[in-house]
Amino acid sequence: MSLLRWRAGLLLSIAYLAACGGTTERNEEASAAGAGAAGASGSTESSSSGTGNASSGTDVGSGGAPTSSSSNSASGGAEASPCNGLACGASCITEAGEGVCDAEGNCSIDAPVVCGCGSELCQLLDDGVWLVGWAGGLNHFSWLRFQYLGTTNGTVDLLALTCAGCTSFYPCDGQGQFTLDPATAEMVIDLPVACAGQATLVFGAFYDVEWPMGTLTGVEVTDGMYPIEGYLFPPGQCDPAFTSCTDPFQ
Repeated sequence: MSLLRWRAGLLLSIAYLAACGGTTERNEEASAAGAGAAGASGSTESSSSGTGNASSGTDVGSGGAPTSSSSNSASGGAEASPCNGLACGASCITEAGEGVCDAEGNCSIDAPVVCGCGSELCQLLDDGVWLVGWAGGLNHFSWLRFQYLGTTNGTVDLLALTCAGCTSFYPCDGQGQFTLDPATAEMVIDLPVACAGQATLVFGAFYDVEWPMGTLTGVEVTDGMYPIEGYLFPPGQCDPAFTSCTDPFQ
């Protein structure tokens, strides 16, 4: 009887141990599974975090792009004008096409460009050589050649008209300086040193004329208080050195 009880107690002990062992294994499996899930979750979070960072990096990169573009724009705004170093009236090229440099240094595509001081007188002043003076008994005339140094000022070369029955309007030859007021068409000439003085010419209306021979246009001129004659001739009327001119009265 005692043996039977001992065996029964042994069997119960074995059953109990088996039950406890299974629970422990299940707990260990559950713990391992939990750890695996946590690891996977950590991996996912890490991956998500990495993706977020990458996305954030992309956003920052994208955000940086406008700055670069803006910088380029600023840089583009600072680019030299196509007319830098070119004279007014010179050809220039922009993205919009071919144009002409204006007096402010801009490349004008469609708008008309006016160089010099803008008036007809300013445009014609250095287009050739001028003959000014008056006729009466003798032809009292002098040749004038204007060259701009600025918008409304420059040098003027004087040369007496030489021909039979001719005399000089100004009492000397040589180079002087001129200043022109576009608003009043008044010109002040600092005469060559040999003339010792100034002359003031006021230009009026232009008119068509056929005499003297070779004249391009006539212009009304006042010298001080007295009206005189003014005629524009082609540059070739005089030699390049401005030492002689063809007589238009012959």
